[in-house]
Amino acid sequence: MEPLSALAATAAAVFAKRAVEEAAAGTAKTLPAAAGRLVDWVRQLGQRNREAAAAVVMVEADPADPARVDLLGKTLGAGAARDPGVASELRALVEAARQAGAVSSSSGGAHVHGNVTGGQVTLVGRDQYNLGR
Repeated sequence: MEPLSALAATAAAVFAKRAVEEAAAGTAKTLPAAAGRLVDWVRQLGQRNREAAAAVVMVEADPADPARVDLLGKTLGAGAARDPGVASELRALVEAARQAGAVSSSSGGAHVHGNVTGGQVTLVGRDQYNLGR
């Protein structure tokens, strides 16, 4: 079973990719529906948890900032470690995004697939991010 921290980092990378897409005016959304559900779940978690809310706002403000994406991943991971329900939802949503082809990962890392005019988000290895615009 993949560690919660890796799942949370994957969720944060998917969320940041969507934020880049949304920031690029007129860009068609390219993430599969399963990744969209993961993004929606992260936002909903932010409505229930102040720490997650702050991390979500920070990533939405600057999705290309790897420190902000890392903070979101750590916040999601901590929430999942405290709450088995959150952990279960996180696992299911990341797996669904993986099966949809939105995410591929190896031990400690993930790559979020999809093209965005004006930005791309890639998480490579543990805690190393390449978030370009």
